[in-house]
Amino acid sequence: MSNHPPHAHNPKKPVDETPRAPTSDEQLKSFWLKNEKSIYIVCFVIILAVAGVGVFRNMQKESADKVGLEYAAAKSTDQLRAFITAHPGHPLATAAELRIADEDYQAKNYSSAAAAYDKVAAAKSPIFSGRALIGAAMSKVLGGEVPDGEARLKQISNDTIQTPIIRGEATYHLATLAADAGRTAEAISLYKQVADIAPDTVWAENASYQGERLSGGANTAAASSPSVQFQ
Repeated sequence: MSNHPPHAHNPKKPVDETPRAPTSDEQLKSFWLKNEKSIYIVCFVIILAVAGVGVFRNMQKESADKVGLEYAAAKSTDQLRAFITAHPGHPLATAAELRIADEDYQAKNYSSAAAAYDKVAAAKSPIFSGRALIGAAMSKVLGGEVPDGEARLKQISNDTIQTPIIRGEATYHLATLAADAGRTAEAISLYKQVADIAPDTVWAENASYQGERLSGGANTAAASSPSVQFQ
């Protein structure tokens, strides 16, 4: 989830082909906005499938279908809150909580977003928990509580229970924060860790570029591999 502005052509100066590195805020928002619909659709299908298994499979499936229709019909924040109240503890209630958290995040209401993400994470959903933890950490960072946000990201990065892509994302954001703070050696080390934690992911690809850029090798890499594009 490329957004780089087109380069202006100046016949007197060579065109700089090095892509602009997006900020951590832009990266997170872009990723979530790009994947938001597909995430919810996949989660919805998984939840319905799980809900239909067991001794009372038929009854559960009917109930899940009914609740699922109510969830799909909830569009506004008030409707989502009403759905959560009507179905406490239901997996789709957790999905509704996550949608509310995302709305706060996109509106830059970072304090409310952090609280909402924490609530989702507390439900310990295997589907939503990791994403909520990342959201809470980044909400803290963007809301001005950088030390708390960094501490949360470090915890996620080191938590082997989390999926590699969640750990890789947390490590990537830690590296970006270190780079922004001028801690170059730390940032380079963290960018290298991303590839070890989550190889063959967009986070590893971007980390490789950022690490080379900080090490002074980005221009050389771009010249030798002009066809490589970082999304």
